[in-house]
Amino acid sequence: MEKAVATINNLQSVSEEQLEKWQQVNLAELENHFNWERFCLQVLDEIGSKYSPDLVETLLNNRLSLQAAELESPNYWRRPIKFYCFLKTNLKYAFQNRQ
Repeated sequence: MEKAVATINNLQSVSEEQLEKWQQVNLAELENHFNWERFCLQVLDEIGSKYSPDLVETLLNNRLSLQAAELESPNYWRRPIKFYCFLKTNLKYAFQNRQ
């Protein structure tokens, strides 16, 4: 905590121009290094890795507990009010794109 306070106190004395330079450098680094293309490639590499578990290997107990939790959820789409909203939204979308 003390280090965080010291860092904040040090930043208080830095000029606005220097802060803006640091901001531009950091934004450029984010844009170049942490972008959507890199993220997608990392996800695909992980999925294709031999160390990734197969999704088919889900235990029956796990599947049943997930289904039970889904039924208890207030956001379960087959609840009457949720089902109505689901149909209304999807039918409206289907009719809009039909023309």
